[in-house]
Amino acid sequence: MNSETDLRFKRFFEQSYSVILIIDPEGGRIIDGNKAAIDFYGYSHQELTSMKISDINMLGSNGVQQKMYLTVEKNGQQFIFDHKLANGQIRNVEVHTGPVDIGNSQLIYSIIHDITPRIKAERELVVAKEKAEEADRLKSEFLAIMSHELKTPLNAIVGFSDLIKNNPDLSQEEVVNFASIINKSGMHLNFVISDIFNLALLHTNQLTVVRSKSKVVDLVNELSETVSVVYKTSQVGFEYHIGNGLDNVEIDSDVEKIRQVLLNLLDNAFKYSTSGVVKLLVLQNQEKIMFSVEDQGKGIDPKVGDKIFEYFVQEDNSSSRRVGGTGVGLAISRGIAELLKGSIYYESAPGVGSKFFFSVPIVFKVDEK
Repeated sequence: MNSETDLRFKRFFEQSYSVILIIDPEGGRIIDGNKAAIDFYGYSHQELTSMKISDINMLGSNGVQQKMYLTVEKNGQQFIFDHKLANGQIRNVEVHTGPVDIGNSQLIYSIIHDITPRIKAERELVVAKEKAEEADRLKSEFLAIMSHELKTPLNAIVGFSDLIKNNPDLSQEEVVNFASIINKSGMHLNFVISDIFNLALLHTNQLTVVRSKSKVVDLVNELSETVSVVYKTSQVGFEYHIGNGLDNVEIDSDVEKIRQVLLNLLDNAFKYSTSGVVKLLVLQNQEKIMFSVEDQGKGIDPKVGDKIFEYFVQEDNSSSRRVGGTGVGLAISRGIAELLKGSIYYESAPGVGSKFFFSVPIVFKVDEK
């Protein structure tokens, strides 16, 4: 450079709002940094010029050295790096770099732009896009499963109704058997329709509490009767136990929604069990009623975790198709539990089984405004 060019470069270097470093390509020592560089990195000028670029660039010494050789060879390059500031913060930077002759030395200039917000926005956009695509896929799959879940009991109801109507010579035993199948299919259909209805209400924040009262004993006895009908042919047994002191305890809440949650939990327990016993235990814990539903099924993969409580997420889609189910029962159950100011969680171990806990206040109290 001649003296006039040197002066222009010096003015540009010192007055530029862009971060600029001058680096020795042999070893990577930082020769100089402008005020913008001092402000950005948080080092004093003396500290900055006593460092190597590899002290800042997270690529490491060998990687940085290779990039500097490439810069000189190609007469200029553009890179994206992670740079470490004095306070330990890591920033994403875009570096425009090239060789420059200063005095008798060939050095490298690097014009550095902080692109952390841009990189963050791009990553968030990718994640949002992936989530949206996954949501669309899961919803489509859910609709396909729901269609199957609706058609199966409907086909049974129509088919066995036609058999009864068109075969007047059926024996009493056959009529009773067909009627039992129709009844079971109707109850299953009712479960599915309730799921669809509550799912729509939860998604639009329109699900409300419709208060009613029921003795705990009556509620559990009704559930037992339902289970005995719906799972009459199941190879899995059923047991229930009501804790001491609950004989006359009455729940004052939305009993119908409590019943639906318990039916969802029991339905899952039976579907994912091939042997053993499903157990329903009811206890009182201070001002709450705690229900637990235990099965001896395959258990839940620890990797799935609480995702089983998310909408349109199933632990094993192939399994859910094999055993049936809409895949939203647990998500709805969690929504209802929260609506009733209760909670729901589970314990599980692969190959051992699962235990779901559902608790609600004995008396539902409206929040005071």
